Amino acid sequence: MCMKAHKQKYTKSTLSKTNQYEGKSLDHDLESVAEELVDLARTQLPSGVMKGVLKGSEDDIRQEAILLALKWYIRHRAGNPTHGKSDWNPVQAICAALRFRKLDTIKRHAKEQKVRRALTIQQQRMNHESAYEEWSPAEIREVLKKSIQQALKAGRISHANASVAIQVYLDSVTVQELANQLGRSKSSIHQHLTRVRKAIPGIIHSMLD
Repeated sequence: MCMKAHKQKYTKSTLSKTNQYEGKSLDHDLESVAEELVDLARTQLPSGVMKGVLKGSEDDIRQEAILLALKWYIRHRAGNPTHGKSDWNPVQAICAALRFRKLDTIKRHAKEQKVRRALTIQQQRMNHESAYEEWSPAEIREVLKKSIQQALKAGRISHANASVAIQVYLDSVTVQELANQLGRSKSSIHQHLTRVRKAIPGIIHSMLD
């Protein structure tokens, strides 16, 4: 999936030049990493190349791969707080994330179809409020995940916002733990979460309408 020609552009010297973020906040650092991963994902997985059940899903796979790579980056920062981006390889990360998400999407395809059918049935026999009460934890997680992805795709939140929300709301990482990993305050993490909370309610309702 990853193109050799592109890898040659990212030599060690190039990466060392592009990874100079001293003096900038870690929030800015996370946004910068996200921007680089977006560019790499578009190059490594162009639109219109997928076939079969994945046809037309390039945009979704790229988005999920970027979020996964950002999760890896946050863990990388937590494990190497003094090194920052010095030994972070964005090309390797996005290639691995794209491969993983492609396989994961294939495996999830049938399951997602069942979830959509279940939500449709619920919509027909329940109003919105009672539907929320009757959802299973798995259904809540699925709807929340999709709403975050749609908000990101629509440009209502950033990749950094989405990455933080997924870790807190879906991966059960506490705000304090994530703040420690990123070397930020809890209020900084809450700012990301606030942006997501403002964006997703309307999307969730639209999924049920």
